[in-house]
Amino acid sequence: MKHKTIYVLDPLNLTEISDDRRSLHEDITSVLHSALCRCLAQYFDDWVLSEAPWSRTYPMLARKNFSEKESGIVAAYLSRNFDGKSVDVAIDEEVYARTQQRLLYELLELEGNMSTLPDDVVKAMSRFE
Repeated sequence: MKHKTIYVLDPLNLTEISDDRRSLHEDITSVLHSALCRCLAQYFDDWVLSEAPWSRTYPMLARKNFSEKESGIVAAYLSRNFDGKSVDVAIDEEVYARTQQRLLYELLELEGNMSTLPDDVVKAMSRFE
């Protein structure tokens, strides 16, 4: 079944969202939704578009809120683990640390990386293989 729902994942507001923040997201998602509809109309002649606004859902995906400095790791975690409705494991400090370590490992293992890593770093990274 299709649902016309926009899921708003805000890495800075994962346990609750203020009215001001919700209002900001309503404005932004309206602009993005309009742009999506214009693209669909432009490239797909037979796509049925509805003028009705879609509902917004603000899923609570963490046990705590994270700082702006931490939001990039949180966003990466959510982009990998959000299944369209939820995440299997809500992000907390432990999940955050594992995600941070995993991302660092993947960056260091990128194809074409010609740097030489210290032995202790290589040993620590071996647990991710």
